[in-house]
Amino acid sequence: MPSAHASPPRLRVLDQGSTARSLSRKDGRGHPAALKIGLAPEHDAGIRREAEMAALLKHPALLPILASGSDEAGRAWLLLPLLSGKTLADESWPAEVLVEALTPVADALDLMHSKGWGTPISSRATYYMAPKPIL
Repeated sequence: MPSAHASPPRLRVLDQGSTARSLSRKDGRGHPAALKIGLAPEHDAGIRREAEMAALLKHPALLPILASGSDEAGRAWLLLPLLSGKTLADESWPAEVLVEALTPVADALDLMHSKGWGTPISSRATYYMAPKPIL
């Protein structure tokens, strides 16, 4: 996984949780990407741990980390592919569609927990309704 020690350019805010903010940008090949950066220095260790765990866990329902690093102030960041499409929050989905779409997500969470990695609660906007949902 590539690592860098320069500030990645910050663009529009995509989402914000209690510990991190996701911003839009492009990856090294010009593809849409999401830059995740902690809201405060005390969240940096968790972001670095997320990068380490993601390098160990491979599952089709988990996003790969394209790059990670820290800016000149030492703030940790991750770069992930940016997905597009409808999310769980966009509309009301039939139960059978939800079961089919979220089964791979449940499998990925099970894998993460089996490796001893607890996961934060994610918003409904995190889960994209696609043939293979990705966390």
